Parts: sequence; C-alpha cells; structure tokens
Amino acid sequence: MESYIRWAVDYYEKALRAKTSAKILWDSRSIHRKDWLVLKKFFKEYPIKTVLEYGCGLSTELMVLEGLKVTSLETIKYWADTCRRVIGNEIILYEEGNLPYIEGMFDIAFVDGPKTKRTKSILHAIEHSNIIYLHDLRPTEVALLDNWKIIEKYGNHFYEK
Repeated sequence: MESYIRWAVDYYEKALRAKTSAKILWDSRSIHRKDWLVLKKFFKEYPIKTVLEYGCGLSTELMVLEGLKVTSLETIKYWADTCRRVIGNEIILYEEGNLPYIEGMFDIAFVDGPKTKRTKSILHAIEHSNIIYLHDLRPTEVALLDNWKIIEKYGNHFYEK
C-alpha cells in the first residue's frame, strides 16, 4: 500500500476500534458531512433496513452505526480487510469490472465505487434495489437511470423505480 494512504488507514483504524472517532476520511476521498446529513434524514424517513454498498469506508461505518445491515462490494483488498476488522459488516471482494453474483433485493443501493467507471455498478444496483443513491453525480451515469424518478425532497442523488 502506498505510504500516503497507509498512515490514514492506520490512524483511523485505531480511532475506530477505540470508538473515539467516527471518521475514516471525512471530506477527503470520502463522504462529506453534508451528504451524510441528507442520507441520515432519508434513512429515518424511509423504511430502510438493508443496503447494498458499492465501495466501503466511512459511509459503511456510519450506516452500520444507524443500525442498517450493509453488504459492501469492494475492489481494494487492503481497504476491505481494514473495514472488516473495524466495522465487521459483510464485505464481498471482487475484481473491478467483474461484479459478483448476489441474490436478493436490498432496500437501497449506495453507489460510490469503484472510483473509475461505475456503469457496471449502476446496472448491477438496478437489478438489486428499487432505490439508488449516487454519491457522485456524473451525467453519463445518471442517464442510466432514465426510467427512474428523482426523490426530489432529498436533492438529486436519490432515484427510485
């Protein structure tokens, strides 16, 4: 692992284990506080119990702390291993571009990763959820949800069938 990432992983892993911090990387290659506040409000107002998450990290920890059952799909082994140790949710490691076969539907799909191309992740999420949250909005990816409607009360990141 590259040294500029290793220090952050080590630092936050210790803090998370001690429960002295709930921030893997607040506002730095991660979910921002303002995004989390909207998500938290959404989780309280919608009957969300299960989440299929593309990527893992701070968002995973925060959703687990809200009592949600989170299944994360992750492409980076050291990050998956760290989140398994710290958070303890189900994490399925896969090779980027080859999303794993999974069964069932989830209340919401949280699409964050992989950071490069997420088209396959979005298409996968469409098959496994009736609500999708796109963490980063990219016009070409939003176009994949043409038949979905925006849940406007929460901004333009939430879509439902």
